[in-house]
Amino acid sequence: MLPSLLLATFLAALGAGLMLWHLRAWRAAQQDAPDTRDWTFARRQFSRRRRVSLLIVALGVLIAAGEFIHDPVLALAYWSGTLLLVLWIVLLAILDMAASHQHFGLQRAQRDAEEAILLRQYRKEFGHQTNGHPPGGEAGNGEPENRT
Repeated sequence: MLPSLLLATFLAALGAGLMLWHLRAWRAAQQDAPDTRDWTFARRQFSRRRRVSLLIVALGVLIAAGEFIHDPVLALAYWSGTLLLVLWIVLLAILDMAASHQHFGLQRAQRDAEEAILLRQYRKEFGHQTNGHPPGGEAGNGEPENRT
């Protein structure tokens, strides 16, 4: 009985702590304009993670309450339902991970595309110069620069 009550307390505290953490992250994300892709992602992410945090708290309560069920048939149904809740939490976590992967993958692709555009513009304007110097030295005559 004591181990299950400790686990239940841990899960309830974990869920409450995660809820506070997600709430702080959501408040920080609200600094973005509400019509941006990042703001929309943060709003949906907060909603998903809030649900999971509350389900973790509920799981803790269910584990604690399960100690008081003594009828075998009722206990089987109760713990089967609790197991389904655990599987649902895992599924929601996987879906959150997939949504985050997709969002940050799109951000990375957008950043890479912008970088390629800037690099093409730079090469068009400056040719193949590096560090602000022509390829053949300061004089630009093709001779290596003598720095003795």
